[in-house]
Amino acid sequence: MSIPARLPRLLVLRPYLAQATRDAAYAHVDALVMYTRDGTMPCRYGELRPLMWHEDGARPILHENFRFTCQVDDRQTAPYALRYGYMPENGEVFTTSDLARFGKPLAALQRAMARLVEQEGRTEDLGQILARLARVLRVDGTVLLEVREHGSFFEENHRIRLTAEAPNLGEMIRDLGAVARELHLRCAERLGRRAA
Repeated sequence: MSIPARLPRLLVLRPYLAQATRDAAYAHVDALVMYTRDGTMPCRYGELRPLMWHEDGARPILHENFRFTCQVDDRQTAPYALRYGYMPENGEVFTTSDLARFGKPLAALQRAMARLVEQEGRTEDLGQILARLARVLRVDGTVLLEVREHGSFFEENHRIRLTAEAPNLGEMIRDLGAVARELHLRCAERLGRRAA
């Protein structure tokens, strides 16, 4: 099988349970752009590869180091604290070299998302927001992983819940609502109480 000239880029959605305190339990959904080496849709997480600096040429909106994150807890069903942008090169400090590389793409990303809000209206729905990000990033599809008990994604056999090729993301959008509810319930279970 020949390798495609440009490997398909996939927005990979990773839901996981995070920490629990005496008073609350938290979960997160994060997303980043990855690809498979042979260009096919993956069957397990181990087939996906993160996009490196040299694999993402000049473009208005970069894929490398892109991150989306939001939070879910036991007290409210709706995901909140939704943020997207770019991770610093060294993972800790955003430097002037990061600004030079990611400043223009971040501004372009924000403009494109604002345009979709003007055209289609505001939304707090996690699936709708991630579908818009997938459109703005111009990825070839999305991959939703099964919920993990922690935020470590190094297990190659971690199961994939659902894949969708662009632009057919309807089922993925619906399933993200179910994932958010599942995270909410699991957070409540961790504290031994019924979900709100």
